[in-house]
Amino acid sequence: MRRVYIEHYQRQLDRFNGGHGEAVHDPLFTGITAASHEVPVTLDRAPTLIQAIRRFEADPTRKHLTDSAEKKYRLPFRALREIAGDARPLVEVSRADCAAAQELIASIPPNVSKLKPYAKLKTMREIAALASQRKDLLMSVGNVRVAVQHMASFFNWAITKGLINANPGTRLAPSKTRTERKRRPFNVDELNVMLRSLPEWAEARASGRFWVPLIGLFMGLRLGEIVWLQAQEVQEIAGRPMLRLWRTAERSLKTDGSERIVPVHPVLLELGFLQRVATVREQGWQRVFQDLPGENQKRCADLFQKRFAYWQKKKLKLDREGTSFHSFRHGFRDALTRAKAPNDVMRSLGGWARGGGVENQYGQGAQPDLLAETMDRIDFPGLEWRMLARRKAVDDPSGKPP
Repeated sequence: MRRVYIEHYQRQLDRFNGGHGEAVHDPLFTGITAASHEVPVTLDRAPTLIQAIRRFEADPTRKHLTDSAEKKYRLPFRALREIAGDARPLVEVSRADCAAAQELIASIPPNVSKLKPYAKLKTMREIAALASQRKDLLMSVGNVRVAVQHMASFFNWAITKGLINANPGTRLAPSKTRTERKRRPFNVDELNVMLRSLPEWAEARASGRFWVPLIGLFMGLRLGEIVWLQAQEVQEIAGRPMLRLWRTAERSLKTDGSERIVPVHPVLLELGFLQRVATVREQGWQRVFQDLPGENQKRCADLFQKRFAYWQKKKLKLDREGTSFHSFRHGFRDALTRAKAPNDVMRSLGGWARGGGVENQYGQGAQPDLLAETMDRIDFPGLEWRMLARRKAVDDPSGKPP
């Protein structure tokens, strides 16, 4: 509806400015004029639910999506097909059907295909009934939300293809819980527990598992930025080792402000990060953390997130509400405040967009030398990071990654 209003007002502005008012601004409304009437999707030309799903899966405009992205549609499609039936015309799939599919998804356990008690069950209704009887842990609110959002995305696709006129699955996703909305930084005691256990979890100093949490802690990078870091992005700028992060065909960045220069923190230099990069270059690798599994950036970040969460919450028992890998980024933001970083420097180092005021659109922003001065002041009082330096001397006297 927002697109409708925007197109309507843009055409009104065209008329106020002397235009004919029928110029198309949004390609969704191509061919639509003031004289147009709604063309309903009729049953005689509407595909069935299964026909629409098969067309969606075969759509060549979606071929750029990864296998992991495609897998997220399997559960909502299975639920929809069971509720509405394959032969139901797509135009007859109602909001009540979508709500029933949402409830069915929320009634089954996570990773049910790997659970032996459910192996012989054919339908989701059977799975939900057994899960209720066994009182098994059910799908998390977050996973239900993802499934319902993908269901709504399918109906949006159907609208753009002219198969239906309205989305019956919109705004069905459950709201975020208070815990999901509120993210907290790790406190120093939690960080010290992690640092003491990090070498054992990482298994080797050359492991990406060793470096990724440290970069998140001391430099505040997003997880996806770290795991897909390229060796060529580690450069000497203004006489100082820095990361030059730019959007590429292989690596996406969250916002335009994410394209930035970030000086390498002195602690990482002391722990041997540059030696790690040198070894990567000698091996001819492109990624700094080539050992981390995942065929693309998103998959690699997802896998690391899951392993880190298991280590943090199950092994270390650091399961305080609101903490996750992203807590490193919140802690970095607090460290910038302690370092009295100017707003422009803070935004540049964190990859946050510059302010919306006109004055913020002038100039090139904070320069590398100022960024380096601020990075040198980033500190975490009470953090026992030197235990890693002592471990380095014992494990690897040469100072080079194995």
